[in-house]
Amino acid sequence: MHTDGNEDIADDDWEQEAPRWVVKKAHDSADIANRLLPKDFPIVVDEETGIVCEPALLFLYEKPFRSTLGDVSPNTLLAYAYDLKEWWQYLDEFQVRWTDAAISDLQGFCSGMRSTVSPTTGKEYATTTVIRRKTTVEGFYKWAATVKLGNPTDTNIPELLLRRDIEGGGRGKSAVKVRKKASEKQHVSVMRREQARAIMEALGPLPRELSEEVSDKYGYKPDSLSSPETGDIARSSRDRLGAEIAHQAGLRISEVTGLLVSQFEMYLANANIIETAVYGIRVLGKGKVPRTVNFHGALILEIVSYMKNERRNIINRLQGVADRHLLINPIDSGRWSGKKVSVRTLQRTFSTACINAGCCVSNPVERFTWSKSGMLDRSTAFVVQPVFVFHDLRHTFAVWTYYARKKSGDNEPWLYIQKQLGHARLETTIQIYLASTSEFEASVTDAVMRKTNESR
Repeated sequence: MHTDGNEDIADDDWEQEAPRWVVKKAHDSADIANRLLPKDFPIVVDEETGIVCEPALLFLYEKPFRSTLGDVSPNTLLAYAYDLKEWWQYLDEFQVRWTDAAISDLQGFCSGMRSTVSPTTGKEYATTTVIRRKTTVEGFYKWAATVKLGNPTDTNIPELLLRRDIEGGGRGKSAVKVRKKASEKQHVSVMRREQARAIMEALGPLPRELSEEVSDKYGYKPDSLSSPETGDIARSSRDRLGAEIAHQAGLRISEVTGLLVSQFEMYLANANIIETAVYGIRVLGKGKVPRTVNFHGALILEIVSYMKNERRNIINRLQGVADRHLLINPIDSGRWSGKKVSVRTLQRTFSTACINAGCCVSNPVERFTWSKSGMLDRSTAFVVQPVFVFHDLRHTFAVWTYYARKKSGDNEPWLYIQKQLGHARLETTIQIYLASTSEFEASVTDAVMRKTNESR
């Protein structure tokens, strides 16, 4: 294994020495190193010899794991491990020691993914995958340089990734740019009325519906779901509320997860919230640019109900320990209970709801695996995939709002939508949505038009 970059391996012996890197999980064996790691911790190892890729292991343990006190998603940690596994595989293929890798090598790594297909899916790599792997590799070298791990065999190599001139952990902008392919240009998917309703119902009850559910079960309506006898109510309104906020206010998913309790505390004691009125909420948007977004009174009432009931129940059962963000994980989330819901969680629950609501397709996917004999095996499996993603809630808001305001007499509906979505340029709003509006006009009902028209 190439650990510090100083091994004396002849070039003609490289192919014989080159490992076949795979990702395994701790406790897959009785090895003492496995027993010292948390269960299921991902380890990059040579499949043939079992030798551990030590630089990758140290990075995964020290940076994303220990620096967060173990509070990192197992899926995120596993993704980092696979990213580094692919990087080491690439370096070995081109006979480059990890300590000698340069920016040109990282560019080649990214270009290689652009010209090949994933051996797992049989499809082209998505730009998001290429960017994530690039970012992981850059993060690894930034960390390695900071802790002074490894020594280049030739310090004169131009643009070494393993640089020593990093002060305070800052590196500036990435020197490797990854842009979307023309075929990946943003396609706007907009839900029809019945699709949106089915998906929302599959996500679970609204906060006020959940409160009524408790009332029906116990014969009275408690002041909050924090009452001891309501502890067995396992359902949560978090995912539904997050989706409703994106759908009704046009927020990005990061803006939804970034909402704070303090932004809504003023409404807790307000008994005069009008469902049909609009209330300005200050939101921290893309690039940390603040803007005021209109929330309907009905949505504010759902948020208040969530804060008074389900959220308060979680806090009480955790003895007052909870995150300052609005949407937090329910009590059955183990060590993540009471913590801010992640973007990945909202995306995952939304995708599941789409499938459960029937908004999905079944696509054949070719899978490629290496057999122990070194042959490439191909198989076909059918994978059920949702036809919408969480971001489509924002698209749906924009298109529905466009027609609602247009029908109600607004001659420039794009101006309102631009402000609500937080686009710096009006041209951005028009370019994204103009081509997609006409085919959805018939699906916007009078009820939707009246509701969105109230925000003028």
